[in-house]
Order: sequence, then C-alpha cells, then structure tokens
Amino acid sequence: MFAFEPVPRNLDVLRRNISARSLDGVVQPVDKAVSNEPGTIEMVIYRDSDSHGMHAVPGAVIEARVSVECVTLDSFLNGAKVDVIKLDIEGHDERALRGMSRTISGSTPLVLFAELAPAYLRRAGTDPREYVELIRNFGFTIHLIDERARQLRPFTLDELARLEQNSSAYMNMYCVKPPR
Repeated sequence: MFAFEPVPRNLDVLRRNISARSLDGVVQPVDKAVSNEPGTIEMVIYRDSDSHGMHAVPGAVIEARVSVECVTLDSFLNGAKVDVIKLDIEGHDERALRGMSRTISGSTPLVLFAELAPAYLRRAGTDPREYVELIRNFGFTIHLIDERARQLRPFTLDELARLEQNSSAYMNMYCVKPPR
C-alpha cells in the first residue's frame, strides 16, 4: 500500500503514525504529489492548517511555498492493479485522476474514496460537474457518504448544486467500479 504525501511536515507525521501502528512494510510513504503529469509543482504551506495544497485559499495565512515532485499514478504503478484509491488533494483531484486513467481502466473491481469540494475544485480551475462526469466516465457509480446519518446515499446533481452554494461545503464520495 502506498500513501503519497509531498509536504515534509505531513510526511513526518505519516511516517510516525505508520511506525506507531506497526505498519512498517505494509504502508509505504511516498514523498511525492500525484498529478496528471510528472514534474514539479509549488505547494502552498499554511501556518494554521495541515490542509496544504497546490492552489492558494483566499485569506489563509501562507507560511511558505515549496516545490515538490509530481508523479502520475500510471507511471508510478507501471500497470499494477489496485483495489482501493483514496483521493483528497484539495482541488487537484481531477488532475490526479487523469494521471491514473490506465490504472483505473485496468483495475476492477475498484473502490474510489474521493472528496467533492466544489470551491476547491473551482480554485484549481476544474468545473465540479466535469469532475463528477470524469468519475462516471471511468465506470464508477457515485454515492455520497452521509457522515451524520452514517450511511451512503445516491449522488445527485441537486446535491452538487447545494454544495456549490457554500464556499466551505464538501462531502466525501464512495465510488464503485464493478468487475467486468
């Protein structure tokens, strides 16, 4: 299992958690960002948050900007099949999905846990409806995780419209791609 974390401070916390839970050899931390193309990208490091990202949040106090290496999941995994992907990249999610298209296409069944944060997606230059459509085009059925009710519910465009009305609103999605 791989856990990608490009921010040094967060990577240190990840490594300590892996060790504290005796998961060395089970979870392999990777100090890179996942994107749609290899290279480097600038990460914004916030003073009062651990939710650092590639796209600055208006009004947030920026502590630093660091360059990090990016990889595509397709090139990193080199054709390996996966069962589960957890994706929460503060708006950069659509680009990461595009960089794992072969991995997704070659992996069934597959579960994708992904954040749906319209304001973050828009800040990254992604239309939230196009992001949802991309996930559907990969063959996933999308459900929303209702944290309060502790249950799944079907995703609807009405739910997306509701989320878009609040700049801090988000939901987590449970997306399933069945076996062929």
